[in-house]
Amino acid sequence: MNNNNEYTVCIYSEASKEYLPVIRSAWHEIAQFDQRDRIEPHITISQARIPEEAHNETYETITNEIRSLNLKHLTFRFSRIVCAPHQPECLFLAINKNKTLYHDHHCKVVNILNKHRRGLLRSCDRSKINERFYHPDQIRVAQEYGYPHVMKWYKPHISLCKLKDVNQVKTIKQILNKKLAALLKKEFISINLTSGLFINNLETGTIEKLRTEKIKLIIDWD
Repeated sequence: MNNNNEYTVCIYSEASKEYLPVIRSAWHEIAQFDQRDRIEPHITISQARIPEEAHNETYETITNEIRSLNLKHLTFRFSRIVCAPHQPECLFLAINKNKTLYHDHHCKVVNILNKHRRGLLRSCDRSKINERFYHPDQIRVAQEYGYPHVMKWYKPHISLCKLKDVNQVKTIKQILNKKLAALLKKEFISINLTSGLFINNLETGTIEKLRTEKIKLIIDWD
């Protein structure tokens, strides 16, 4: 067992071709102000750390259990650009939390992940809990479900940037509001989820994607 490695399963919706080019264009506009490593835009449904031993088998079990739920397709709208709580230098494109996204996808995925994590927490979340970074109720939720951004604390979004200088927030929000304005007027559809297995090297701080599988959503217009 390597104590420097942590394995995480993340369930997410990848950005579609309908809005991906718009977000990439916005990223290009603000690249000089952003300090984070660039990752493809996505909407996280939930994630959890899993045991290192038999991590591949655990990942496959989780993926198959979520697939067996026969979840319906997602319909959603972007609402506005917001700053992350306690981290105003991080800007998100918020998503309206509707019934399908919350009850039919998020809550069910959280419960499946929680069943297989064996009480584990990601090191980054454990550190923030020890520092009292989160609200006390959010700490309780993190300890119960293995991730602080779940249930009542679930705020669906796409991460946009982490600014080098928090004093630039107002200026960057103005740029992003202009670049992303067209997205706020439309409804978008997701017909797939992605189940990803990741390894986090705690010594180097690097995260590597080990494997992914698509989970088809049931298209239901009723």
